[in-house]
Amino acid sequence: MKSLRIVSVEHLQSGMELAQNILGEDGRVLLRERVILTDRFIALLKEKGLPFACIQDSETYDIQPEESIRPEIQQAVVQRLKAVYDRVAQDSSIQSLSKYHQLSGEISALYDLLLKDIEENDRLVLSLNSMFTNDAYLYKHSMNVTAYALVVGMAHGLTGSRLREFGIGTLLHDIGKTQVDKEVLNRPGKLTESERREIEKHTQMGYDLLLKIPGVSFPSAHCALEHHEKYDGTGYPLRLAGEDIHEFGRMLAVADVYDALASNRTYRKAFAPQDALQYLRENKGTHFDPAYVDSFMNHVNVYPNGMPVKLTYGLSGVIARMDPADVHRPVVLVLNEYGFKVRPYELELSKHYDVEILACDVNLFDFAPSGG
Repeated sequence: MKSLRIVSVEHLQSGMELAQNILGEDGRVLLRERVILTDRFIALLKEKGLPFACIQDSETYDIQPEESIRPEIQQAVVQRLKAVYDRVAQDSSIQSLSKYHQLSGEISALYDLLLKDIEENDRLVLSLNSMFTNDAYLYKHSMNVTAYALVVGMAHGLTGSRLREFGIGTLLHDIGKTQVDKEVLNRPGKLTESERREIEKHTQMGYDLLLKIPGVSFPSAHCALEHHEKYDGTGYPLRLAGEDIHEFGRMLAVADVYDALASNRTYRKAFAPQDALQYLRENKGTHFDPAYVDSFMNHVNVYPNGMPVKLTYGLSGVIARMDPADVHRPVVLVLNEYGFKVRPYELELSKHYDVEILACDVNLFDFAPSGG
């Protein structure tokens, strides 16, 4: 039985078979699952900034994608979010936005789509692994951050209209970036001080935009204003500290930073999951409210199935599946010991606390092309 393995785009070879759809900026399918890769397709994925892809691999038997939110729902949310952001980018005048009664209804509908799938997860543990190209970052990021933030909010007792206000705010938390020069926003090199200040304006501009839109509440608008505030008072735009930061802003900061770190950007490569988690741990009490970091780590599965990993004791393999006993100690399918191939076997890290994940490395293994 074939199943998936995650491979660096640099290591893709003609003849490999995709194990998961790859979606573009507008949420449409760029390359479908089961397509056989060609040199032209691989060049396209590199051009689009995709860091890795899921391929079919006979060695990793019965490893399948695990998604808390159905791929078709993620696709629809990204498509519809892009339409909303494009509409605001075209005309953000108060005269236009004050008449945009459909926006809050559309965002509320997207919130309902995400929440329905999240609520169907009995354990309230979130896994998001859909593949989008780099040009979809703003919309995919807004969706991912919303999903992460919602599970944190639900873990802290947010329900009903309060949770809806939070969800609407998180989906629109970066709406202010529609008012920032795209050349500055997507610049690959180091920003000048004036360029950095220009980008930082997106928080206040987002807040001002949301207050113009009928049906968007004051607390929802605070998601745009305060998601870059830091718990120790060194953030922006208001340099608020501790509980002076709205609870929405404190929860959102954790989700926002994790997803930004774990994503490929024009100016740097994505952090490996364990490195992004380590950043959250190291900045508890400074950048982040410690309670919300702890909840994020208890309710978000950051290790996608098929991810190659290095373990202690010279072991390496791929993530087989999440272990409900401990979300950050998954089941690993071991493929190598001290650099030598072995007969694959499963290792439950929740039962072997002496074994640690040392690194996630999509460049870890060599592959023979595997077509359908």
